[in-house]
Amino acid sequence: MFDVASLPTVINSVKTAVETLASLKSLKGDPDAKAALDEVERALLEARAMANEAQLREWELMQKLKALQAEFDESKAWRNTLEKYEEVSYGEGKSAYRLKTDYNSCEGDCYACPKCIGEKKISHLQFQNRTYEALDFYKCYDCGGEFFYGTSNGDSGIQTVSAGRGWSVFDV
Repeated sequence: MFDVASLPTVINSVKTAVETLASLKSLKGDPDAKAALDEVERALLEARAMANEAQLREWELMQKLKALQAEFDESKAWRNTLEKYEEVSYGEGKSAYRLKTDYNSCEGDCYACPKCIGEKKISHLQFQNRTYEALDFYKCYDCGGEFFYGTSNGDSGIQTVSAGRGWSVFDV
């Protein structure tokens, strides 16, 4: 297999050989020798073209590798962000994403918007008020989602209006 690291050396060697042949070709001499030099020059030019093509393929592969590495790093960073949250199930396929106590410096629970998490963004829900049914009303100002957490009619759970129904960030 061809060693990609030696590609620049090969290209320089071919370039030097082409220049040497060009100077030899200018010498007057035997027509058979001139024909042989022409054939060698053609072969060297083909080798130079192949080396340039290999160098281009190497560059393209390096670009793909950089893109994949960036995608991997982004995915890893998102996973690290998600690990700061715990999914809290409230039944009937409804859940919330609460910041774990190790990371929460706020007073009380801090929730991330389920809809925004599904779009790979973190937006914390802002407490609005407590309803007459004893539900805590939260709103996401990024996506406009409204969420009701707590106990209603004897059922503990989360009720959602206009965002985040029946899916989980862990399905992403």
